[in-house]
Order: sequence, then C-alpha cells, then structure tokens
Amino acid sequence: MLSIYHQFLAAYPLQAATVDGARWEYIRCGRGSETLLLLPGGFGAADTSFRYMLALKDDFSLISVSYPPNLASAAQLVDGLIELLGKLGIMWAHVLGGSASGLVAQLLARRRPDLIGALILSHTSAPQPGRAPLADGAASLFRALPLPLLRGCLRLLNRTFLPGSSPETRFWRGYFAQMIDTLPRAAYVNRMRWLAEIDRTGEWFPDSLPHPILLIEAEHDAIVGARARAALARLYPQARRVTLPAGAHADTVTQPEAEIAIIRAFLRDVRADAA
Repeated sequence: MLSIYHQFLAAYPLQAATVDGARWEYIRCGRGSETLLLLPGGFGAADTSFRYMLALKDDFSLISVSYPPNLASAAQLVDGLIELLGKLGIMWAHVLGGSASGLVAQLLARRRPDLIGALILSHTSAPQPGRAPLADGAASLFRALPLPLLRGCLRLLNRTFLPGSSPETRFWRGYFAQMIDTLPRAAYVNRMRWLAEIDRTGEWFPDSLPHPILLIEAEHDAIVGARARAALARLYPQARRVTLPAGAHADTVTQPEAEIAIIRAFLRDVRADAA
C-alpha cells in the first residue's frame, strides 16, 4: 500500500492555489467530460482520497482538495472552495463528501446548487443543532490543551479508530499518525468550529435539493449511529440509500472497494438518466 501511495503522489503531485489569502492544495487527475470533486474526511487532506482517484480516474476528471487550516468558519471554507473551482475552470461537478465532509458537501450544495451535478454522502449525517455545543467544546479544548498532549490524545483515538494488523490498517494508522504530528493546532480547532457552525444552521427541509443523491452508510458505523443515519435518509427521501451490511466507518479507507463500485454504478445511472 505504501508503494502505491508514493507512486500516486509521484504521478499526481499536490498543486496549490491562493484564494483570498488562503493556500488551497489539491490533486487533479483523470479524464472525462464529467468532474467528480472529492471532499476529504479524516483530517482534510487531498491525498486521503488516493485509492478512490486511482479507481475512478479512467471514468472522470477528478479533483481532491485539502482544507486550509486557518479558515475559521464553514462559510469561509465553502466560499473559498467555490472560488477555487472557478479559478480552476470547473463550472460544475459531482460531489463526494465523506464523514465530516458530508456536512461540508451539503452546505456547498445549498449555497450553490448550480455547481452540483450529483451529491454523494458517505458515512455522514445531517446537521444536528443539539450537537453543536459538543463541537464548540471540542474546539475550546483543542485550543487550551498543550499541543503535545493534544496530539497524543489524537494518536490514541487513531489507534482506537483503526484496530487490527492488516497491511491496509497499518498503512492508514501510520498515515494518520504522521498527519497528527504535522498539522497545526488551528486545523483541529477550526474543524470543530466548522462542524458546530453547520450544525447550528438548523434542520433543513426534506427533499430540499433537486440533485440526484446517493447515501452510503455502514451498518456497524460506531461514529454515525443508526439514529443519525435514519435522520439523513429522512432529509433526502428521494436519495438512493445503500447500506454496507458488514461495514464500519473506517472501511472508507481500509476497504474502499465496495464503496467505489457503488459510486461508479450510481454515477453511471445518473449519466444514463441525463442522456
């Protein structure tokens, strides 16, 4: 896995653009008339999506982004993303948002529905106003803890999130551990601020987006529980909903093959319906 990752970065290195003073890093690859924008889960890094990009690059023009750590609000994040797409000549795209980025993807779709082709939400939830104080509290804690202690706590969570000894699991544990040791404090604090801000937007109306929507969920997701998954499905009654019966949250990185196949089939059907 490590060699595949390094080969990917050698073939498709990180690029960067400045938007309103913020440095946005991104990776582009693939071909095709349709663009798929991948919004990263985990710690908001473009290269987290490398296995998805390798699998889908023959079918789509792909762009994956890294979130600038110093953007203090979700509105700044989404506005910067919109401006970045325009700067790169991307007039519209299908959007894949996984985990926490599923909330970012939903906010993007509401702010600029004209930019969105299809919306794919993976292992994520709808905004929950009652959850916002938890994210606010986490932001305050992350700001107050000594940075070595904060990173130590996150490394412990990383090991808990990725148990086991398979080659894939070992790779991702090391990948995220390195990221934990290099990201600045602002990245952690602001991520919690974004989530709190989106949660405080309130509950959106069901069926409020006109786009084709795919919901991918895992039956054994310990982070996005059954109640949150059901609430997301109620928000998008028109969506195609696929449950991975033996899946867990970490499978999006350790075992992405099933999800990639679901995404490919869904976008193929979207293309056929539009023809």
